[in-house]
Amino acid sequence: PYDRVPQLTARYALANAGGFDASADVDFTQFDSDRTRTLQPNAQRVYSLLQVSRPVLGAAGFLIPKLQLHAVAYQLDADLSNGTRTTDSVVPTFSLDSGLVFERDAHIFGTALIQTLEPRAFYVHTPYRNQSLQPNYDTGVNDFNWATIFTENNFVGHDKISDNNLLTL
Repeated sequence: PYDRVPQLTARYALANAGGFDASADVDFTQFDSDRTRTLQPNAQRVYSLLQVSRPVLGAAGFLIPKLQLHAVAYQLDADLSNGTRTTDSVVPTFSLDSGLVFERDAHIFGTALIQTLEPRAFYVHTPYRNQSLQPNYDTGVNDFNWATIFTENNFVGHDKISDNNLLTL
């Protein structure tokens, strides 16, 4: 229900700089709508995601530790329940993604194939931060599927960061 007037985004990524991967995502969005329909104030939101990882890749597997820092700040056009017109949060996240690759030759119906078994373990820890004063303009819960079980945040969008202490096997 919100117009994004304007939305500006930027991303910078650096791969394999001394063995490290790093990126910075920044987003500025001004949300505008009829407040009688949305029941929350219009706002300007600044969001950033900084991340650094150190991938260790090999023929038999991988190990990828990653640190992230999510930061979001709002300037609203009406008071929140605590009487202010601003709110913000900064949330760190640590994740560790790992996997092995086992291969063997196989023959099925006279055809030579390579059979693989690729177990994977993904751990993510994001400490709880109270985000109850933050409005929700474009965030929803991810569907539970193969593509989302190996992600750091259970939400899509920039308004909320899920608190996690999860291991996915």
